Amino acid sequence: MTPELAILLGVLGAGTLGGARGLIGMLAQRAQRAHVIRVRTAWMRAAHVVHFGPVSALCLGSRPQTRYAPGTSGALGVTGDCLAFEGRRTSRCDVQLPASMIRWIGLGTVTLEAGRRRHAVRAMSVHAERPGGWVVYTFVLDDMHDAAISLNRVSGVPVRDAGTMCDDFGPARALRLRQDVYGDWYPQGEDVLYLAPDRLLFAWKDAIPLAAVERLDVLKRGGGRLAELIGSERIGSERFGRSKQLLRVAYQLPDGDQDVAGFVVDDAQAWADALVRQADIRPDVYAGRKKKDVR
Repeated sequence: MTPELAILLGVLGAGTLGGARGLIGMLAQRAQRAHVIRVRTAWMRAAHVVHFGPVSALCLGSRPQTRYAPGTSGALGVTGDCLAFEGRRTSRCDVQLPASMIRWIGLGTVTLEAGRRRHAVRAMSVHAERPGGWVVYTFVLDDMHDAAISLNRVSGVPVRDAGTMCDDFGPARALRLRQDVYGDWYPQGEDVLYLAPDRLLFAWKDAIPLAAVERLDVLKRGGGRLAELIGSERIGSERFGRSKQLLRVAYQLPDGDQDVAGFVVDDAQAWADALVRQADIRPDVYAGRKKKDVR
C-alpha cells in the first residue's frame, strides 16, 4: 500500500503507529483486502468482463474540492464499459459510470486534510457529464496509471497527467450576471462556479467551452449599476466586498455569434489567469473598466 493510500485510510500500520492504533490499522487493512476479494468474486460470478481490478482505492467524492477530507475506502475497477466503485463501509460514493459519459481522465495532485495535517497526494480524476450535471470522481489508488489507461481503452478519452499540479480551478460561489445591449448588468442567480479542464461551468450544468472563449475582462467596482450590484448582492451569508470583482467572459456561440457572461466572484483575476492557462487558444485579457463595454 502506497503512503498516499495509507494516509487516506488512516492505517499506517503497527510499525508506524504502534499499540492499539497499529492494531486498528492492521485490522482495517485486512478488512479492506477482504472487501476487494468479495467484490472480485461477485464480478466473476456475474460473468462481468473485467478490464482492470478490482483493487483497493479511496473515493474522495463526486464533486471537486479545493481541499479534500479522507474519503470512502472500497474497490475500484473497470468492468464492461463502466468505471465501477463499491465502498466497503458506505455506498455514498458507489458508482457505475458509463464510458460514454466520461469527458476527461486526469492524473494530478490534490490537497488532503487528514487530522491537523495537510498532504499533497496523487489522484486520478474522472470528469463526466451526467443527466444531473457535471461530476468529478476523484480516486487515490496504488495502480493509478494502469487504471487510467484501462479507462482510456474503453472510453477513448485520453489520459492527461498534470504532475504536481491540478488540472482544474475552484469551485467557488459566484453570482452570474447578464449584460444587455446597452452594457448594463442584471443578476441571473447565485451558484457554484467551476473551471473544468476544458470548460467553465456554472451550477454544474451551464458550460462555456474554453475553446470558444475570445476575451476576458476583470472589472473592478467602478460606478453605476455594476458597483451597485457588487455592493448590494450577497453570496450566501457573505456580502460582496472589495475583494470580489466581475469576471467578464466573451465567447463564441456554435452559430458564430458572440455572447457575454459575467461572474462576480472572489479574486476574479486568479480565475482569469487559470482560464488563460487552460485554454487552447489564448484569449485577450484586460483589467479595468472600459466605458464603451461596461456600465
